Amino acid sequence: MSNEISQNEEKEILKLILESEGLDQFLHKKFGTFKRYGCEGAEGMIILMDKLLRECQNVGIEKVVLAMPHRGRLNVLVNLLQYPLDELIRKIQGR
Repeated sequence: MSNEISQNEEKEILKLILESEGLDQFLHKKFGTFKRYGCEGAEGMIILMDKLLRECQNVGIEKVVLAMPHRGRLNVLVNLLQYPLDELIRKIQGR
């Protein structure tokens, strides 16, 4: 197994990091008083989880149970598990 990362994988990793940071900044600006548990420092976890979930899919695993601390949880929901951002915002607003 090679440890080298292809250019395409590098682009995907960068995209994940940028989306993660963008979501954190958006939530902080829009909901400044909301305790949001941003990803600060846990971006590597997002990349690892993305790789892990893709590998699970490649080998035919259909269900995965995730248990995680608050740190980065909203990013995982929105950026990796495609939880709708508008639904997340409605929940934050108490609707």
